[in-house]
Amino acid sequence: MTPVPAPFAESADSRSWPESRPGAWHALASLEQRTRFASLFGNRRDAVLLYHSVGGVPGIDYRWDVPVHVFRDQIRRIAARYELVDLETLATTETSTKRVAITFDDGFRNVYEHALPVLSEFDAPATLFVNSAFVDDENLDRLRERHDLGAAAHDVSLTTDQLQEIAAQDRYTIGNHTFSHANLAELPDRGAVAAEILDAKEWLEDRLDVAVDCFSYPYGGFDERAAEVVAETHEIAVTSEPSLVGPSPNPLAIPRLDACLPASTVAFEVTDVAARLRSLVRRVG
Repeated sequence: MTPVPAPFAESADSRSWPESRPGAWHALASLEQRTRFASLFGNRRDAVLLYHSVGGVPGIDYRWDVPVHVFRDQIRRIAARYELVDLETLATTETSTKRVAITFDDGFRNVYEHALPVLSEFDAPATLFVNSAFVDDENLDRLRERHDLGAAAHDVSLTTDQLQEIAAQDRYTIGNHTFSHANLAELPDRGAVAAEILDAKEWLEDRLDVAVDCFSYPYGGFDERAAEVVAETHEIAVTSEPSLVGPSPNPLAIPRLDACLPASTVAFEVTDVAARLRSLVRRVG
């Protein structure tokens, strides 16, 4: 990662992040946090943040983990400027106020242990997308392989008791992330795709006594077969497309911004200015 100029350096954390940004991008992020210049150019498009792990996975150094102090700083900065809403509200209603929804993929146990207490501090809702095959650390070898975890990783997934406790709280929503985190676009036929999607939905609904109407595509990968099954069985689906949410969005293809970044960078990337800059870089690149 290119060093950030000292006046704009991220003071909260100096770790290396899995998806680096140029130093100039971090500098802009820090400048925006100090001056709020984004508000001068319009800042109304909603955003959905994507998290995986918060606070570390026992036994390994997981690259897609966000330290607790960084996570708290991210939520603090965003809550100070925008309305934190649940995913369903953001996907199905419109307002002139900029909103941010928080989502977690994969069902890491540390989300229960570390992230939810932080969200409680800010009265922030969230959606947790869970792979039912891995609850209670079942199928641990496959779990480690699918999430690129080391062999020493343990206490990785949410337990059934934790899920039931989370599902009982109005602030949180349990979503479907398939049975075993398979890349749906690589499965051999529609039957295999449907089994991954429907087996997980049935498992979650039966054990948690909730309706599971939200879906997240593993690896962001899907094709026409997967999109059809999801549309037939769920009301909302999120992708991994790194974009803000446009006006009148398709509720079955909601984009998300990966939040495994420094706090000031995440707070910048949810702004409309950052979205325009990303679009410009893609066009000229």
